[in-house]
Amino acid sequence: MSFTYFEDADAIVNRFIALLTSLGINPATGSKIESEFLSPLQLLELTRDGGNLADGPQLLTDAGGMYDFAAKVLAVENQPELKSFYPHLRLFEEGGDFATAVQPKQGDIRDDVNRKLAELYLGALAIHFAFDVELDHPKNSKGDNPDVMFTIRREGHEDSRWALAIKTVSTNSGQTLFENIQKAARQIDAEACAADRGMVVINLKNALQYAELAGNTYASLDEALGSLRAQMDALITAAERDRPTYEWEPLFARRVSPLVFYYAHAVVRVRLPDGRETPTILKMAKLANPLGRSDDVAEYIAIHLNDRMQRILRGIPGGPNQVPS
Repeated sequence: MSFTYFEDADAIVNRFIALLTSLGINPATGSKIESEFLSPLQLLELTRDGGNLADGPQLLTDAGGMYDFAAKVLAVENQPELKSFYPHLRLFEEGGDFATAVQPKQGDIRDDVNRKLAELYLGALAIHFAFDVELDHPKNSKGDNPDVMFTIRREGHEDSRWALAIKTVSTNSGQTLFENIQKAARQIDAEACAADRGMVVINLKNALQYAELAGNTYASLDEALGSLRAQMDALITAAERDRPTYEWEPLFARRVSPLVFYYAHAVVRVRLPDGRETPTILKMAKLANPLGRSDDVAEYIAIHLNDRMQRILRGIPGGPNQVPS
């Protein structure tokens, strides 16, 4: 993993703000989302003045999350589907008491805006390996439609329309996690769903123990990733522990892939070889397979979602024979 300088992160967020402004979208003055937009500049000023990074863990989280989100959206700026993303982009104007945009922090259970922006984030990843990406409308949704749909085209295979049903969870209860997987599976199997197949996606952002992650300065990036991985593994294990096969079978009997895609983000501090500390955003995805079944297409989707999540750091759109970066 390469690290992004504070100056570069600030420039990327400024480019994103310029894109939103060109679309007539402006964060509400005094809102939490406006504060998140300003966080990279505030962090840059703090470090210029010799401030201690340990004094601003929330600032680090907001800056890391906003920079990462901005890079992902900027990388689809040249895609025809961008216009269909406008309703989600307008969520950055929300000024409600609970509305936030960034992903790597604990959110309020009433924060519907953040949950809808998770759809935008994943849609912005899917657009680089799929076709006809479509997001469920953030305002007019009935709550029973899949959140992201797209077409997968692979040589030697017929095109297939896939759906992602995303649940942002706020619990470490295995039963509640399982019930969220159930709800997502029902969305994919619903008559209203126009997809051929679908995959359940669990966003663990509100289930992580962020204080534990932020309270350490890790000796290496691998050590930091190990801590995040351990938390994710514990949550996945909780959902599957002592759960009989007959509870899983109905979920995956029709259109739902037997693979469940979990992902999580966190901002941590890592000690560099020269002794300096640097904050960095961790992005991790894991596939769970409670029935031990194979699904090549779902695995293809999961691998590519994670690859784009890791690789897109500068918000540079791709082109002919050029991947986004």
